[in-house]
Amino acid sequence: MGKEIGGACLIVGPGATGLLFASRLGGALLDCRADRAKRLNRAGVCVESGGVERRFDPRVYSDPSAVEFEPDWVLFAVKAYSTEEAAAFAAPAVSPGAYAVTLQNGVGNAEILASAYGAERVLAGSTSEGAWLVREGVARHAGSGTTTVGALSEVSSEAAERFAGTLRAAGFDAKIAPDWEASVWAKAVVNAAVNPITALLGVPNGEVSRIQPLRRLAARVIKEASRAAEARGVQLPPDLPKRMLEVCQKTAQNRSSMLQDALRGSRTELEQINGALLREASAHGVPAPALKALTELARAQTQIGVSV
Repeated sequence: MGKEIGGACLIVGPGATGLLFASRLGGALLDCRADRAKRLNRAGVCVESGGVERRFDPRVYSDPSAVEFEPDWVLFAVKAYSTEEAAAFAAPAVSPGAYAVTLQNGVGNAEILASAYGAERVLAGSTSEGAWLVREGVARHAGSGTTTVGALSEVSSEAAERFAGTLRAAGFDAKIAPDWEASVWAKAVVNAAVNPITALLGVPNGEVSRIQPLRRLAARVIKEASRAAEARGVQLPPDLPKRMLEVCQKTAQNRSSMLQDALRGSRTELEQINGALLREASAHGVPAPALKALTELARAQTQIGVSV
């Protein structure tokens, strides 16, 4: 399984983020697809960073009841629309002393895990690490970012500190999120602006910060989405437009997850990101014309099968 850092880790999902975190944390992987798990066990996996390829051989399980160790951390790295299914699938491998961790896109993941395992056993936050899946078992690390993590329950605050320390020991820039919900929604607001633009135009993140009309559009979407989140009662940092530009610049060559999905013709997390924010805006009477227009265009792209 490789050398573990700061406790045994099981990563649910062999996508780009799952491979990146597994490569540094030394954890095993849990894959719901037995055929893919078999191939990954045979071929190993690889993470490319800075032109250097690093191959490693984590154990990849397709049967959660067959996991041969008791994890301290179970990190969910599946698409947001699969969280509920993944939580049920992984349950046999989640030992009583383990903490379920979500750094996923979109909103609602932490609440799903809390329903499955109990809020006192869930840590939630966000990451701006940029990674995309080149092909099965091969991820490209396209930009470093910051990872934040917080506890859903005060009784788990010490566990959040330990997990943040585990991430730092593995080379991640990790910080404690005093308000995990604000961290999650802040990322969703930024993603709601950046990801659909990149998917619609077929461009990497850096173009959103480089091209002035895209910067203006993204900033407007962030403003509207922030108002929707705040109407819900989530207090967001006032500098999200600036953060958005910084993230796009740091991950300039990265393909957003939504663009990756569009290129593969796969389902995107649009409804868990933009759709969730639009629902909040509607529920609280917050005008969001730019957010709505961008979301509808992205919805249309998926329905007519536009190739980017």
